[in-house]
Amino acid sequence: AYLIYRYFPLAGHAYGRLSAQYVCAAAQLGKYRQASEVLFARQSTWSLDGKVGETVDSVLTAPEQKQVRALLKDPAVESQIAHDVTEGRSVPVQTTPTILVTSKGTQYPLAGEGVFNYTLFKAFLDDLLKK
Repeated sequence: AYLIYRYFPLAGHAYGRLSAQYVCAAAQLGKYRQASEVLFARQSTWSLDGKVGETVDSVLTAPEQKQVRALLKDPAVESQIAHDVTEGRSVPVQTTPTILVTSKGTQYPLAGEGVFNYTLFKAFLDDLLKK
């Protein structure tokens, strides 16, 4: 089993693209988990005030903060996000979070608030493995 995270900023979210850029840049430093977790945990704040950078900075050292800011200008960051968005549209991803399970060539998009419920997700995978 593989777990692959993809960027899919929603157009209706004023700071969605910026948050994806920050997480993608932080990922280049091996800080994906820290950046994404702090943004999800504090989304109710930065989604209103736009302080995405300050939120991500809270989990980075001062040198890492400078590196992330520099990486925001790297075309590779935007290219990765654009690639993931294109791939997500082909599924199609319609909401976040979405988990896409692929088994024996068939894709099963799972979406919505309950998608991270371990018991339900495990039951889905167990059922899928029986087929």
